[in-house]
Amino acid sequence: MIGQLPSILNLCGKHYFFKPVISNSAERVVSGYNYGPPGELLRNNIFQEWFLGNVVNAEENFLPFSSPENGDTFEAIKDAFIYAKQLCCDKLPFGISQSKAETLISKTDTILFEGRKAAGSAYFHPERYTSLRLYLFTHPTNAAQAFNHWQRKRKAWWRKFSGSPGRYMLTDVKSQPMGDSVMIRAEYPWGMECLEAICLRGEKPFYELDDVTRKQFEMKDGRRSILPHVIECAATLDGAVLAFLCDAYGERLSPSHSKTGSNSKENNTRLTLHLHRRLAPYKASFSASSSNSTLVEDLNDLASYLTRQLRRIGISVLLPQDLTKKSLEAQHLRNDEMGIPYTIVMNESTLKNGIIGLRSRDTTLKEQLHITDLKSHMRRLLKNY
Repeated sequence: MIGQLPSILNLCGKHYFFKPVISNSAERVVSGYNYGPPGELLRNNIFQEWFLGNVVNAEENFLPFSSPENGDTFEAIKDAFIYAKQLCCDKLPFGISQSKAETLISKTDTILFEGRKAAGSAYFHPERYTSLRLYLFTHPTNAAQAFNHWQRKRKAWWRKFSGSPGRYMLTDVKSQPMGDSVMIRAEYPWGMECLEAICLRGEKPFYELDDVTRKQFEMKDGRRSILPHVIECAATLDGAVLAFLCDAYGERLSPSHSKTGSNSKENNTRLTLHLHRRLAPYKASFSASSSNSTLVEDLNDLASYLTRQLRRIGISVLLPQDLTKKSLEAQHLRNDEMGIPYTIVMNESTLKNGIIGLRSRDTTLKEQLHITDLKSHMRRLLKNY
Protein backbone atom coordinates (compact mmCIF):
# COMPACT_ATOMS: atom_id res chain seq x y z
CA MET A 1 0.00 0.00 0.00
CA ILE A 2 1.26 3.46 -0.83
CA GLY A 3 0.08 7.04 -0.56
CA GLN A 4 -2.83 7.77 1.78
CA LEU A 5 -4.51 4.37 1.61
CA PRO A 6 -3.13 3.09 4.95
CA SER A 7 -4.39 6.23 6.70
CA ILE A 8 -7.82 5.85 5.10
CA LEU A 9 -8.09 2.20 6.14
CA ASN A 10 -6.99 3.07 9.69
CA LEU A 11 -9.63 5.80 9.92
CA CYS A 12 -12.29 3.38 8.63
CA GLY A 13 -11.28 0.85 11.27
CA LYS A 14 -11.21 3.45 14.05
CA HIS A 15 -14.84 4.44 13.46
CA TYR A 16 -16.10 0.96 12.53
CA PHE A 17 -16.86 1.64 8.88
CA PHE A 18 -15.24 -1.67 7.94
CA LYS A 19 -12.24 -3.86 8.45
CA PRO A 20 -10.78 -5.84 5.53
CA VAL A 21 -10.32 -9.57 6.00
CA ILE A 22 -6.90 -10.50 4.63
CA SER A 23 -6.66 -14.13 3.55
CA ASN A 24 -3.12 -13.90 2.17
CA SER A 25 -1.04 -11.00 3.43
CA ALA A 26 1.97 -11.87 1.24
CA GLU A 27 -0.08 -11.49 -1.95
CA ARG A 28 -2.40 -8.79 -0.53
CA VAL A 29 -5.50 -10.93 -1.07
CA VAL A 30 -8.59 -9.40 0.55
CA SER A 31 -11.30 -12.00 1.03
CA GLY A 32 -13.98 -9.52 2.10
CA TYR A 33 -15.04 -6.77 4.50
CA ASN A 34 -16.51 -6.85 7.98
CA TYR A 35 -18.76 -3.80 8.07
CA GLY A 36 -19.63 -1.85 11.20
CA PRO A 37 -22.73 0.35 11.70
CA PRO A 38 -21.47 3.43 9.77
CA GLY A 39 -20.23 1.17 6.97
CA GLU A 40 -23.59 -0.58 6.66
CA LEU A 41 -25.35 2.78 6.51
CA LEU A 42 -22.90 4.03 3.88
CA ARG A 43 -23.37 0.84 1.80
CA ASN A 44 -27.12 1.24 2.00
CA ASN A 45 -26.99 4.92 0.99
CA ILE A 46 -24.75 4.17 -2.01
CA PHE A 47 -27.03 1.35 -3.12
CA GLN A 48 -30.11 3.55 -2.75
CA GLU A 49 -28.54 6.28 -4.89
CA TRP A 50 -27.47 3.68 -7.50
CA PHE A 51 -30.99 2.24 -7.54
CA LEU A 52 -32.58 5.69 -7.68
CA GLY A 53 -30.40 6.88 -10.53
CA ASN A 54 -30.53 3.73 -12.67
CA VAL A 55 -33.91 2.16 -11.97
CA VAL A 56 -36.35 4.66 -10.47
CA ASN A 57 -35.19 7.66 -12.54
CA ALA A 58 -34.12 5.74 -15.65
CA GLU A 59 -35.20 6.93 -19.08
CA GLU A 60 -35.99 3.34 -20.06
CA ASN A 61 -38.07 0.80 -18.14
CA PHE A 62 -35.63 -0.89 -15.76
CA LEU A 63 -36.89 -3.82 -13.72
CA PRO A 64 -34.99 -5.08 -10.67
CA PHE A 65 -34.54 -8.80 -10.15
CA SER A 66 -32.58 -11.15 -7.94
CA SER A 67 -30.98 -14.44 -8.82
CA PRO A 68 -29.30 -16.94 -6.49
CA GLU A 69 -27.05 -18.16 -9.29
CA ASN A 70 -23.44 -17.11 -9.77
CA GLY A 71 -21.74 -16.82 -13.10
CA ASP A 72 -22.22 -15.01 -16.36
CA THR A 73 -24.82 -17.06 -18.24
CA PHE A 74 -27.99 -15.34 -19.38
CA GLU A 75 -29.91 -18.46 -18.40
CA ALA A 76 -30.13 -16.91 -14.90
CA ILE A 77 -32.01 -13.81 -16.12
CA LYS A 78 -34.30 -15.60 -18.59
CA ASP A 79 -37.44 -15.38 -16.44
CA ALA A 80 -36.83 -11.72 -15.64
CA PHE A 81 -36.26 -10.97 -19.33
CA ILE A 82 -39.45 -12.74 -20.41
CA TYR A 83 -41.49 -10.82 -17.86
CA ALA A 84 -39.88 -7.52 -18.87
CA LYS A 85 -40.54 -8.29 -22.54
CA GLN A 86 -44.21 -8.93 -21.83
CA LEU A 87 -44.55 -5.87 -19.62
CA CYS A 88 -42.96 -3.68 -22.33
CA CYS A 89 -45.17 -5.23 -25.05
CA ASP A 90 -42.21 -6.58 -27.01
CA LYS A 91 -40.81 -3.06 -27.47
CA LEU A 92 -37.15 -2.12 -27.08
CA PRO A 93 -35.32 -0.66 -25.22
CA PHE A 94 -35.77 -1.90 -21.66
CA GLY A 95 -33.44 -3.02 -18.92
CA ILE A 96 -32.89 -5.26 -15.93
CA SER A 97 -30.97 -4.37 -12.78
CA GLN A 98 -29.41 -6.84 -10.38
CA SER A 99 -27.50 -6.74 -7.11
CA LYS A 100 -26.27 -9.86 -5.37
CA ALA A 101 -23.47 -11.32 -3.31
CA GLU A 102 -20.83 -12.97 -5.50
CA THR A 103 -17.83 -15.21 -5.08
CA LEU A 104 -17.47 -16.33 -8.70
CA ILE A 105 -16.07 -13.67 -11.01
CA SER A 106 -18.06 -13.24 -14.23
CA LYS A 107 -16.61 -12.28 -17.61
CA THR A 108 -17.47 -8.62 -17.11
CA ASP A 109 -16.00 -8.65 -13.61
CA THR A 110 -12.81 -10.19 -14.99
CA ILE A 111 -12.27 -6.95 -16.92
CA LEU A 112 -13.10 -4.93 -13.81
CA PHE A 113 -10.78 -6.95 -11.57
CA GLU A 114 -7.90 -7.40 -13.99
CA GLY A 115 -5.67 -4.92 -12.16
CA ARG A 116 -6.29 -5.98 -8.59
CA LYS A 117 -2.71 -7.14 -8.07
CA ALA A 118 -1.63 -3.50 -8.27
CA ALA A 119 -1.00 -1.50 -5.11
CA GLY A 120 -4.28 -0.80 -3.37
CA SER A 121 -6.49 -2.47 -5.98
CA ALA A 122 -6.96 -5.65 -3.94
CA TYR A 123 -8.88 -3.55 -1.41
CA PHE A 124 -11.23 -2.27 -4.11
CA HIS A 125 -11.93 -5.80 -5.40
CA PRO A 126 -12.25 -8.34 -2.56
CA GLU A 127 -12.93 -12.00 -3.28
CA ARG A 128 -16.40 -11.76 -1.74
CA TYR A 129 -18.33 -8.80 -3.04
CA THR A 130 -21.77 -7.46 -3.89
CA SER A 131 -22.17 -6.84 -7.60
CA LEU A 132 -24.25 -4.03 -9.11
CA ARG A 133 -25.32 -4.84 -12.67
CA LEU A 134 -27.38 -3.15 -15.33
CA TYR A 135 -28.43 -4.95 -18.49
CA LEU A 136 -29.88 -2.73 -21.23
CA PHE A 137 -31.56 -4.50 -24.14
CA THR A 138 -31.75 -2.30 -27.21
CA HIS A 139 -32.38 -2.53 -30.95
CA PRO A 140 -29.22 -3.42 -32.94
CA THR A 141 -29.38 -0.15 -34.88
CA ASN A 142 -29.39 1.89 -31.65
CA ALA A 143 -26.76 -0.10 -29.75
CA ALA A 144 -23.73 2.07 -30.54
CA GLN A 145 -25.57 5.27 -29.61
CA ALA A 146 -26.86 3.73 -26.38
CA PHE A 147 -23.36 2.49 -25.54
CA ASN A 148 -21.98 6.03 -25.78
CA HIS A 149 -24.92 7.42 -23.79
CA TRP A 150 -24.41 4.98 -20.92
CA GLN A 151 -20.70 5.73 -20.72
CA ARG A 152 -21.50 9.39 -20.11
CA LYS A 153 -24.39 8.61 -17.77
CA ARG A 154 -22.42 6.29 -15.54
CA LYS A 155 -19.43 8.64 -15.35
CA ALA A 156 -21.80 11.47 -14.37
CA TRP A 157 -23.19 9.32 -11.55
CA TRP A 158 -19.76 8.82 -9.99
CA ARG A 159 -18.85 12.48 -10.41
CA LYS A 160 -22.10 13.67 -8.82
CA PHE A 161 -21.11 12.43 -5.36
CA SER A 162 -17.48 13.52 -5.53
CA GLY A 163 -15.75 16.56 -4.14
CA SER A 164 -13.16 16.07 -6.90
CA PRO A 165 -15.19 15.09 -9.98
CA GLY A 166 -12.15 15.49 -12.23
CA ARG A 167 -10.62 12.31 -10.78
CA TYR A 168 -13.20 10.14 -12.63
CA MET A 169 -12.52 9.42 -16.27
CA LEU A 170 -13.39 7.04 -19.09
CA THR A 171 -10.79 4.88 -20.77
CA ASP A 172 -10.65 4.37 -24.52
CA VAL A 173 -12.84 1.66 -25.99
CA LYS A 174 -11.07 -1.69 -25.84
CA SER A 175 -12.04 -4.72 -27.91
CA GLN A 176 -12.54 -7.79 -25.72
CA PRO A 177 -13.70 -11.33 -26.59
CA MET A 178 -17.01 -10.53 -24.89
CA GLY A 179 -17.41 -7.22 -26.77
CA ASP A 180 -16.22 -3.61 -26.71
CA SER A 181 -15.61 -2.30 -23.21
CA VAL A 182 -14.91 1.00 -21.46
CA MET A 183 -13.73 1.43 -17.89
CA ILE A 184 -14.56 4.17 -15.41
CA ARG A 185 -11.41 4.87 -13.44
CA ALA A 186 -10.57 7.16 -10.55
CA GLU A 187 -7.16 8.69 -9.96
CA TYR A 188 -5.81 8.55 -6.40
CA PRO A 189 -2.39 9.44 -4.98
CA TRP A 190 -1.29 5.80 -5.26
CA GLY A 191 -2.56 5.28 -8.82
CA MET A 192 -5.65 4.56 -10.92
CA GLU A 193 -8.48 2.32 -9.71
CA CYS A 194 -11.05 0.65 -11.97
CA LEU A 195 -14.55 1.15 -10.58
CA GLU A 196 -16.96 0.14 -13.32
CA ALA A 197 -17.00 -1.62 -16.68
CA ILE A 198 -19.45 -0.71 -19.45
CA CYS A 199 -19.57 -3.38 -22.16
CA LEU A 200 -21.32 -3.51 -25.51
CA ARG A 201 -21.89 -7.24 -25.62
CA GLY A 202 -24.18 -7.26 -28.65
CA GLU A 203 -25.76 -10.65 -29.39
CA LYS A 204 -22.81 -12.64 -28.05
CA PRO A 205 -24.35 -13.62 -24.68
CA PHE A 206 -27.24 -15.39 -26.40
CA TYR A 207 -25.01 -17.63 -28.50
CA GLU A 208 -23.75 -19.25 -25.31
CA LEU A 209 -27.29 -20.61 -24.78
CA ASP A 210 -28.97 -23.57 -26.40
CA ASP A 211 -31.35 -22.97 -29.32
CA VAL A 212 -34.53 -23.33 -27.26
CA THR A 213 -33.40 -20.87 -24.58
CA ARG A 214 -32.01 -18.43 -27.15
CA LYS A 215 -35.36 -18.29 -28.91
CA GLN A 216 -36.98 -17.03 -25.71
CA PHE A 217 -34.81 -13.92 -25.90
CA GLU A 218 -35.96 -13.03 -29.42
CA MET A 219 -37.97 -9.85 -30.00
CA LYS A 220 -40.41 -8.93 -32.75
CA ASP A 221 -39.16 -6.39 -35.28
CA GLY A 222 -41.97 -6.04 -37.77
CA ARG A 223 -42.45 -9.44 -39.36
CA ARG A 224 -39.08 -10.80 -38.36
CA SER A 225 -37.53 -11.86 -35.07
CA ILE A 226 -34.27 -10.36 -33.81
CA LEU A 227 -32.03 -10.76 -30.83
CA PRO A 228 -31.58 -7.51 -28.90
CA HIS A 229 -28.14 -6.12 -28.35
CA VAL A 230 -26.96 -6.05 -24.74
CA ILE A 231 -25.12 -3.28 -22.91
CA GLU A 232 -23.90 -4.34 -19.48
CA CYS A 233 -22.68 -2.03 -16.72
CA ALA A 234 -20.88 -3.81 -13.87
CA ALA A 235 -19.60 -2.35 -10.61
CA THR A 236 -19.27 -3.58 -7.05
CA LEU A 237 -20.87 -2.08 -3.97
CA ASP A 238 -17.73 -2.77 -1.92
CA GLY A 239 -15.55 -0.98 -4.46
CA ALA A 240 -17.92 1.99 -4.43
CA VAL A 241 -17.79 2.17 -0.61
CA LEU A 242 -13.99 2.37 -0.60
CA ALA A 243 -13.90 4.69 -3.61
CA PHE A 244 -16.17 7.27 -2.00
CA LEU A 245 -14.32 7.01 1.32
CA CYS A 246 -11.00 7.58 -0.45
CA ASP A 247 -12.55 10.42 -2.40
CA ALA A 248 -13.84 12.03 0.81
CA TYR A 249 -10.64 11.70 2.83
CA GLY A 250 -8.95 14.97 3.68
CA GLU A 251 -6.23 16.29 5.97
CA ARG A 252 -5.86 19.79 7.31
CA LEU A 253 -4.06 21.47 10.19
CA SER A 254 -5.99 21.81 13.42
CA PRO A 255 -6.91 25.36 14.52
CA SER A 256 -4.45 25.25 17.43
CA HIS A 257 -1.62 24.23 15.07
CA SER A 258 -2.42 27.09 12.70
CA LYS A 259 -2.32 29.65 15.52
CA THR A 260 0.99 28.51 16.96
CA GLY A 261 2.69 28.16 13.60
CA SER A 262 4.46 25.00 14.69
CA ASN A 263 6.36 23.10 12.01
CA SER A 264 5.48 19.71 13.53
CA LYS A 265 2.47 18.05 11.93
CA GLU A 266 2.45 15.12 14.35
CA ASN A 267 -0.80 15.09 16.39
CA ASN A 268 -1.83 18.35 14.70
CA THR A 269 -3.35 16.96 11.51
CA ARG A 270 -7.12 17.03 11.44
CA LEU A 271 -8.69 14.18 9.45
CA THR A 272 -12.05 14.70 7.78
CA LEU A 273 -14.30 12.58 5.60
CA HIS A 274 -16.01 14.99 3.22
CA LEU A 275 -18.71 12.47 2.31
CA HIS A 276 -21.51 13.78 0.14
CA ARG A 277 -24.46 14.54 2.38
CA ARG A 278 -26.63 12.05 0.47
CA LEU A 279 -24.11 9.29 1.20
CA ALA A 280 -23.06 10.21 4.73
CA PRO A 281 -24.11 7.49 7.22
CA TYR A 282 -25.28 10.09 9.72
CA LYS A 283 -26.50 13.48 8.54
CA ALA A 284 -26.22 15.17 11.92
CA SER A 285 -24.88 14.75 15.44
CA PHE A 286 -24.43 16.95 18.51
CA SER A 287 -21.85 18.78 20.55
CA ALA A 288 -22.41 20.56 23.81
CA SER A 289 -20.53 22.20 26.66
CA SER A 290 -21.55 22.87 30.25
CA SER A 291 -19.93 22.79 33.66
CA ASN A 292 -23.26 22.52 35.49
CA SER A 293 -24.16 18.87 36.12
CA THR A 294 -27.87 19.70 36.36
CA LEU A 295 -27.84 21.46 32.99
CA VAL A 296 -25.85 18.60 31.42
CA GLU A 297 -28.82 16.32 32.00
CA ASP A 298 -31.14 18.89 30.44
CA LEU A 299 -28.87 19.20 27.39
CA ASN A 300 -28.89 15.42 26.98
CA ASP A 301 -32.68 15.41 27.17
CA LEU A 302 -32.86 18.15 24.53
CA ALA A 303 -30.48 16.23 22.25
CA SER A 304 -32.67 13.12 22.62
CA TYR A 305 -35.78 15.14 21.76
CA LEU A 306 -34.22 16.71 18.67
CA THR A 307 -32.92 13.29 17.58
CA ARG A 308 -36.44 11.84 17.67
CA GLN A 309 -37.80 14.81 15.73
CA LEU A 310 -35.23 14.46 12.96
CA ARG A 311 -35.42 10.67 12.73
CA ARG A 312 -39.20 10.88 12.30
CA ILE A 313 -38.68 12.76 9.03
CA GLY A 314 -36.10 10.26 7.80
CA ILE A 315 -32.89 12.05 8.78
CA SER A 316 -30.28 9.74 10.31
CA VAL A 317 -28.79 11.20 13.49
CA LEU A 318 -26.00 9.97 15.73
CA LEU A 319 -26.90 10.65 19.36
CA PRO A 320 -23.63 10.58 21.35
CA GLN A 321 -23.76 9.14 24.83
CA ASP A 322 -20.80 11.20 26.06
CA LEU A 323 -22.24 14.64 25.35
CA THR A 324 -20.31 17.35 27.28
CA LYS A 325 -17.77 14.79 28.56
CA LYS A 326 -15.28 15.86 25.90
CA SER A 327 -14.21 19.29 24.73
CA LEU A 328 -16.16 20.87 21.89
CA GLU A 329 -13.09 20.53 19.68
CA ALA A 330 -12.86 16.79 20.41
CA GLN A 331 -16.57 16.33 19.70
CA HIS A 332 -16.28 18.18 16.39
CA LEU A 333 -13.20 16.21 15.45
CA ARG A 334 -15.00 12.90 15.95
CA ASN A 335 -17.96 14.04 13.86
CA ASP A 336 -15.66 15.26 11.09
CA GLU A 337 -13.76 11.97 11.04
CA MET A 338 -17.06 10.10 10.70
CA GLY A 339 -18.09 12.28 7.76
CA ILE A 340 -21.12 13.80 9.53
CA PRO A 341 -22.08 16.90 7.51
CA TYR A 342 -23.76 18.89 10.31
CA THR A 343 -23.22 19.21 14.05
CA ILE A 344 -25.92 20.73 16.25
CA VAL A 345 -24.05 22.82 18.81
CA MET A 346 -25.75 23.47 22.15
CA ASN A 347 -24.77 25.28 25.34
CA GLU A 348 -26.39 26.50 28.52
CA SER A 349 -27.97 29.46 26.71
CA THR A 350 -29.80 27.05 24.41
CA LEU A 351 -31.91 25.93 27.36
CA LYS A 352 -32.99 29.53 27.94
CA ASN A 353 -33.53 30.95 24.46
CA GLY A 354 -33.76 27.84 22.21
CA ILE A 355 -30.93 29.05 19.96
CA ILE A 356 -28.56 26.41 18.59
CA GLY A 357 -25.60 26.56 16.25
CA LEU A 358 -25.53 24.39 13.14
CA ARG A 359 -21.91 23.71 12.30
CA SER A 360 -20.90 22.68 8.78
CA ARG A 361 -18.27 19.95 8.53
CA ASP A 362 -16.85 21.34 5.29
CA THR A 363 -16.58 25.02 6.25
CA THR A 364 -16.37 24.63 10.08
CA LEU A 365 -18.66 27.69 10.24
CA LYS A 366 -21.80 27.87 12.37
CA GLU A 367 -25.15 29.42 11.64
CA GLN A 368 -27.63 30.18 14.39
CA LEU A 369 -31.27 29.13 14.35
CA HIS A 370 -34.06 28.31 16.73
CA ILE A 371 -34.74 24.67 17.58
CA THR A 372 -38.26 25.01 16.14
CA ASP A 373 -36.72 25.71 12.71
CA LEU A 374 -34.27 22.80 12.81
CA LYS A 375 -36.44 20.18 11.07
CA SER A 376 -37.42 22.36 8.13
CA HIS A 377 -33.90 23.73 7.75
CA MET A 378 -32.29 20.27 7.77
CA ARG A 379 -34.86 19.02 5.27
CA ARG A 380 -33.92 21.86 2.89
CA LEU A 381 -30.19 21.22 3.32
CA LEU A 382 -30.51 17.51 2.54
CA LYS A 383 -33.19 17.70 -0.16
CA ASN A 384 -30.98 18.63 -3.08
CA TYR A 385 -27.75 17.16 -4.37
